[in-house]
Amino acid sequence: MIKIKRELFWIIPNIVIMVSISLILCYLMNKINETYVPIDSLSDKYYDITIDNPDTMQCEELLELFDDDFEIYRIQKYADKGYTPVYLKNTSLNIDMTSGREFSEDDFRTHNNVIIISDELLDGTYLNEGKRFFSIDNDSYEVIGTFKKRENSINNNSDCFVSMCAANYLKTGTSNGRYFLDNVSDDEFSDVTYPWVRKNETIFDLSFEKRLILVKDTTIVPFKIIACLFTFFIGGSIFLFVLWITSQRQLINICYICGGEKIKYGFSYI
Repeated sequence: MIKIKRELFWIIPNIVIMVSISLILCYLMNKINETYVPIDSLSDKYYDITIDNPDTMQCEELLELFDDDFEIYRIQKYADKGYTPVYLKNTSLNIDMTSGREFSEDDFRTHNNVIIISDELLDGTYLNEGKRFFSIDNDSYEVIGTFKKRENSINNNSDCFVSMCAANYLKTGTSNGRYFLDNVSDDEFSDVTYPWVRKNETIFDLSFEKRLILVKDTTIVPFKIIACLFTFFIGGSIFLFVLWITSQRQLINICYICGGEKIKYGFSYI
């Protein structure tokens, strides 16, 4: 009975330690895998670009220029306000639509104030003359569709997509800023030279060190706490192992005093 209790005293804490470490490692591996997933269902060949045109080109001018050069492309502007201006030519957003439709060519051509929102934003919409609308910066946009937002804790997906040709959006100013350009081949993009376009590093170009930094910055539990837990687990494991070895040696000594031979015990107990 004493031996069983001593073994349980050693085994149970180690099981808890190993399960905890396994859960933490699985959590961190899942976070690292998310660093390879681009936002908003972009392909693995998208471009991360910055446009800095000293001539303050307007958004419509930029799209006209790209329309002349690319037969198929998708461009969306990086926005940290939860909504993403987007323009599509002969392609789609590739999102999980739950109602309505995606943008059409007519939406872009006629500058319709239209928007596609995630299901999470439905409570923030309102009805007017049988149509549903959503407001951004005091401008109203007609909701033409809803989609199910895909979760990604590293590269946050957009809450909604606004037509980049919407009349309300075109009032915002120049085309300068950061964009994601997709569905364009390397040959097409390399053949077109824009001195005011700078290619940035995409998530597929990141080093492992930068991926760890992304994970650290988006981890709910700070890395220092995780490091402390690992230290505690390792230290506790060593302490329990030493304690177990000591108790086993005491048991061997007792058996030897009672007439047993050390050679019969030895490492069978340790």
